[in-house]
Amino acid sequence: MKWNNKGHQFDEEGKRWTEELRGRDGIWVFGAGIYGRELRTLFENYKEGLGFQGFIDNNANKKNQIRDCEVCTFDEYMGRQSNDWIVIAAEGEHVREIGKQLENSGKVKNKDYFEMEDFLSYQFPLVSMYGYGKLYTRTSQICVTERCTLKCKKCAHGCFAVDISAEDMRMEDVFESADFFFGKFDYVTEFSLLGGEPLLYEKLPEAIEYIGSKYRDQIINFTITSNGTIVPSDSLIKAMNKYHMIFRLSNYSNTIPGLSARYGEVMKALEDGGVEYRFHDEMIWGDFGFGCVDRKQDESELIKTFDACFTGCREVRKNKYYFCVMARSSSDNMNFHVGADDYFDLADCKDKMHLLEFSLGYSEKGYLDMCNYCNGKDFINFPVPAAEQI
Repeated sequence: MKWNNKGHQFDEEGKRWTEELRGRDGIWVFGAGIYGRELRTLFENYKEGLGFQGFIDNNANKKNQIRDCEVCTFDEYMGRQSNDWIVIAAEGEHVREIGKQLENSGKVKNKDYFEMEDFLSYQFPLVSMYGYGKLYTRTSQICVTERCTLKCKKCAHGCFAVDISAEDMRMEDVFESADFFFGKFDYVTEFSLLGGEPLLYEKLPEAIEYIGSKYRDQIINFTITSNGTIVPSDSLIKAMNKYHMIFRLSNYSNTIPGLSARYGEVMKALEDGGVEYRFHDEMIWGDFGFGCVDRKQDESELIKTFDACFTGCREVRKNKYYFCVMARSSSDNMNFHVGADDYFDLADCKDKMHLLEFSLGYSEKGYLDMCNYCNGKDFINFPVPAAEQI
């Protein structure tokens, strides 16, 4: 989207959603699992917990697992006849099932209830800023290294083109990136350190210590995303444990069977060190098309391509805040040499409303130069084996 009223693009919507929330009795989270608890933590950073009332869950046993707030079944909730917002905290088919359950009871999507991903990407950032003066974004990351231990043909960051001896981000620049980001953003649901393969970054424990000691209370999930080819060192495990990090481990064993044994070593080290981890099965990727797509689109077409995509993958590099980490990294790593100015300058940010608008898709151009070389939202229609090696 192209700025045409900078600083006021969301005034009408921001005020409307804020007034809508304040006219409700509160917010209930449907799903008392991991995602639900993360939403509760986020909401309770705000005055009066943003009106958080409790959890709804179809599993009555959840009542016995959560003691410090109310948990009720769906039938119990409906018996209250209260006028709340409901946010579905689930994924995949569970979201659709709960949505049907709510609609069959007269609830309207994006009025009475919301799916978590959409809510955190749009309504919540607006309510956070317009209702509470807090700048929120769902995700952001620092790419501490572009080097990787694998050479994946369809790496979305183009890391296969980076020499293993290439220079990593300087420690001072990692610190500066965090300072710039958290100097502007009040809260983020997930702040990640990644690569490349982040465990190649020798100063990773020091990076965690710096960010964790200064900004942990602004982060809901502080994470590392790894391909699991390197067993975490004792110092890294100690730092992750200290700041309650989540280690995201990508499972590529379907494509690279030899990794299975190493995954076992990695998980054992994490378990022994008391570090939470999540093992993500990845069998199929979508191909972004970097290196083979050239849309040759004009400005109006590129704006439509950008608006249709709306990726959630933000990145900070020193004072530069990038809307799409894949666009920046693939351009750099694959030598496209385009989009060098496609960032928001945090050092020059005098109005947080401008940064909110940028984070939600507005800019001077209304698109990224790399949109011309990307499959955009259609990447999922071009399936490729996950982590297939060159």
